[in-house]
Amino acid sequence: MSQHSSTINHQTLRRLIGIIAILHPVALYVGGKLIFNIDLQPSMSHYYWTGMSDVFVGIITATGVFLLCYRGYARHDHIVSLVAGISAILVALFPVPPIIADQLSSTQKYVGLVHGAAAIVFLSAIAYFCLVLFVRHVPDGMPSTEKKKRNLCYKIFGYIIVACIIAVIIYAAVPFINAKLSDIPFVFWLEVIAFWSFGAAWLIKGQALLTDKNG
Repeated sequence: MSQHSSTINHQTLRRLIGIIAILHPVALYVGGKLIFNIDLQPSMSHYYWTGMSDVFVGIITATGVFLLCYRGYARHDHIVSLVAGISAILVALFPVPPIIADQLSSTQKYVGLVHGAAAIVFLSAIAYFCLVLFVRHVPDGMPSTEKKKRNLCYKIFGYIIVACIIAVIIYAAVPFINAKLSDIPFVFWLEVIAFWSFGAAWLIKGQALLTDKNG
């Protein structure tokens, strides 16, 4: 395969990852509302227990597979993409516990812990892409003006994802905050922000925006 063809494939894969990330929460909400008349769920993962289960599992699994296929520029990139891809698939395979807490079995609790840990690892890996991997690749000389703009966007999106991870952890760990925000889908909206930031960063990396020869 020629270097040009490889570049095209990489760019296409990045754009696919970005598009899927942005459409994921939209598909869950719109599909759930229009097809099943489902109210907004506490988190994206809770759609597993609704008629949108196959959509949730399918999209997050596809995201994981695309990340597993991503190579990047160096072995380091591939290792991070492997971690992100495997953790995304684990999110699909180990569902979040259903909303009714007093009916949870011990197995569901352990499965929920795996789900939560995998979700945090997935988002952390995506943030790492934005904050470390995407900003470092400059083929020759000084970065172009467009490359500097892209790097700024990567960092902004990366820090947004990190902020969302921290907010979710605090929400889950502090009962007072959890009780105050229990009436709104707080985690869902944090996930939307994180996924849209994730998607936008990959679309930019895929040269859908702010393009020039430096990639």
